[in-house]
Amino acid sequence: MGTSSVSGIFDVLITAFGGYILYTWFQMKTTREVRGGMFLPQGIDPEKCLDKDGYIDYISPRFMLIGIVCALSGLLGLAVDYFGILSETAYLVLTLFVLIILVWYGITVKKAVEKYWGLKK
Repeated sequence: MGTSSVSGIFDVLITAFGGYILYTWFQMKTTREVRGGMFLPQGIDPEKCLDKDGYIDYISPRFMLIGIVCALSGLLGLAVDYFGILSETAYLVLTLFVLIILVWYGITVKKAVEKYWGLKK
């Protein structure tokens, strides 16, 4: 397999996504600003957060975890593409793990928004 394959492109994208998440995490921790975009559900105004510091303190370690998992997964995937260090089955398990972590993070963000924006179901 080579990096021209679909999995190679996916690995580059997931590595870049993990790096972007870590960059955004660092910005959030240093500036204490909550930014919208793809890190908050659609329609949520970051300026309307009731407890911005509480939200940042709650979401930061989770945000960092998802960034590290994505970046490492992408890098490991690239190593698999170049050097074949894992079997395809192990690579599939790794990909499923990343998807599970992404779903977990989405649920976590939804619950945090409900709590720190005062939104109730």
